[in-house]
Amino acid sequence: MARKPFKTLEEQVAILESRGLSMPEYAAYALLGEDYYCVVNGYKEPFLDKEASAEAGHDVYAEGTGFGDLYGLFLFDRDLRNLTFKYLLKAEARVRSVAAYTFSEAYRELDAYLKIANYTDAKDYMVGPIHYDEDLAGLIALRTLVDFRNICARDERLWCARVGPVRDEDFSTMVAKLALILDSETISSFKSELASLVGGYAAESQRLGEVLYNSDLGVPRPEDDK
Repeated sequence: MARKPFKTLEEQVAILESRGLSMPEYAAYALLGEDYYCVVNGYKEPFLDKEASAEAGHDVYAEGTGFGDLYGLFLFDRDLRNLTFKYLLKAEARVRSVAAYTFSEAYRELDAYLKIANYTDAKDYMVGPIHYDEDLAGLIALRTLVDFRNICARDERLWCARVGPVRDEDFSTMVAKLALILDSETISSFKSELASLVGGYAAESQRLGEVLYNSDLGVPRPEDDK
């Protein structure tokens, strides 16, 4: 891939304006502080006019789109990662504690954890006795949670993330699997905080609100709850 030539902040702003994006005064400062690629290339997709972009051969933004919409989605995703990571860490701590307790209850020798005979071989576990099958749903749930945890830890896009072998597990799937580990009160708190987060950003921008409520986050519009 050919390297793109350096563009000053003024040139970056001019390019975005020429493609139909209204640019407020703070845009240049935001691009300098957060990086053009992270904000624009990372969050432009839901705000593009696909047909116009195809005809023009470059990005064309939907009429009425402002830089604040992209930047708002960028900031929302950062807050979403922080919120989600907090609850994923709770699930991680619970799994770790339950696993340690269950193992220690079954094998009470002081050096039990050193004996390989006290563990199940991975291949045998997946194809072994039928009583292992009931645990597979839990293992699959853990894999999903680990994937989303890594997205949060690596500061990657979360709001539209999909994981799994065929990329069919989205954020709402992750929340459902998180509910297999955390208690109902904790999950309710997570969903409440998530709804408040979405609602707060949606109140700042109608266009951003449309993106968030139509996404895979699984948060219903306020009027849908009535």
